[in-house]
Amino acid sequence: MIIWEFEVEPSQERSFRKTYGSAGPWAKLLAKGAGHLDTQLMVCRDQPGRYLTVDRWTSLSAYEAFHRKFATAYSKLDDECSGLTKRELRIGQFDLAL
Repeated sequence: MIIWEFEVEPSQERSFRKTYGSAGPWAKLLAKGAGHLDTQLMVCRDQPGRYLTVDRWTSLSAYEAFHRKFATAYSKLDDECSGLTKRELRIGQFDLAL
């Protein structure tokens, strides 16, 4: 899974939730990749405007293949969404610890 953290402008939270939620443009783009399982949007209870997204993939290679195939669409959507956040940080790639 790939985890991102976002700090969202208060005036943009509604648009951010719509854009980054499980039915939004980001989830729809990621779903085009073979091996994408789902995308979850989480809001922090302790810090207003702080969100995490968790993108689950069947494997790292599936995620990398998606990025190669959809690099242009990914960059375009990223540019379109830049005004929704104050900051974004890729936390990292994680696996379930069994």
